[in-house]
Amino acid sequence: MDQGQTAKIIASFQALGRQIQAGEAFKFPKLTVNQPLVWMGMGGSSLGAFIWQSYCRQQSRQPLIVWRQPALPGFLNRRSLVFVSSYSGQTRETLDFYRKLSRCQVRIFGLTGGGQLEKYFRRDRIAYLKISGGLNPSRQPRHGVGFSLGFLSAFYGQQSLLPPPAMADWRRAVANFPADQGWEGNKNVAALAKFISSRPLTIIIASSPFYGLGRFWQNQLQETAKQLAIFAPDPDLRHHLPEALAANKKAAVVFLKTNESDFSPLINWLRQQEIPHRETVFPKGNNAGQLLWGINFGQYLALQIARLNHRDANEIAAINWLKRHKNT
Repeated sequence: MDQGQTAKIIASFQALGRQIQAGEAFKFPKLTVNQPLVWMGMGGSSLGAFIWQSYCRQQSRQPLIVWRQPALPGFLNRRSLVFVSSYSGQTRETLDFYRKLSRCQVRIFGLTGGGQLEKYFRRDRIAYLKISGGLNPSRQPRHGVGFSLGFLSAFYGQQSLLPPPAMADWRRAVANFPADQGWEGNKNVAALAKFISSRPLTIIIASSPFYGLGRFWQNQLQETAKQLAIFAPDPDLRHHLPEALAANKKAAVVFLKTNESDFSPLINWLRQQEIPHRETVFPKGNNAGQLLWGINFGQYLALQIARLNHRDANEIAAINWLKRHKNT
C-alpha cells in the first residue's frame, strides 16, 4: 500500500479528538425532546450513532434509534426529531430518505461533507454541520466517526438528555484524549492482528455499553482489513452461537474486555472446546475513556491486518462497484 496514503489514514486516526470537538462546536436550539430520536445514516455514517447509542442507552431519558433504510419509520409524528447524515452527501438511500422526510412536519438536523444532501439542506434551510475534510485526510467515512460522536454529544449535552456525571465523564475523556497514543508498533495490536489474520472469520463479543464499539470493530475489520468479521452481543454467545461454534472451530472469538464485563464462563467453555479466542483488555477508566481508546485500537488493528495481508486499507473497490451498479 502507498506510504502516502497510509500516512493520511493514520492522520485521520490521530484527529479523532479534534473531530469530536468539531462536532461538539455545533449549537442547537433549545428544544422539548419527548420522542425517541432517529439517526439516519448508512455505512460509516451510522457508526458514531451506534457508539453513542450504546453509551447512552441505560442513562438517557430518550432512546436513540439508528435507521438504515430509505423507507421512513411509521412512528414519525410532528414532535419527532431526525438526524440525517451522509459523509459524501451522495448516498442514494440517504437522499431518498431525505426527499420523503422533507415532506413531513418533523424537526431535522443534518451532518454532511457536501454533495446533493448539502444542497437539499440549504434549499430547505435545515441546520447542519459541514464535515471538515481537513480532519479526515483519508476521506473515508469510517475514519471520520468523531464528527457524529461530537454532534450527538453536543445535542445530548445542550438538551440535558444525559445525567450530569455521564456527560462530565464524556467531556473529560475527550479533553484528555491524546492525539497519538503510540499505536504504531504496539505489541498488543500486532499480536491480535496476527491472531485474527490467521483465521477465516472473527466473532467480536462486547457487553451492553460497548455494543456500538463492537459494530465499529466489525466495520473496520471488514472495510479496512478486508477480513470477514461479525459482531455478536454478549447474550448471543450464551444463547445462539455455542452450537455453531462447537461444530465449526475455525473461527476466532475476540472479547472486548471492558468495564463490568465478565466473560469467564464463556472463555472457560471456549477453552474446553479448543476454540481459539483472545481478550482485548481495555485500560482502567470510565466507559467514555474506554470507548475512545477502543476506537483507536480497532482502527490501528484493522490497518495492521491489512498490512499483514498486503491489502489496500483505504480502497473499498467492491462497495464502490456495487454502488455504481445498483440500478443497472
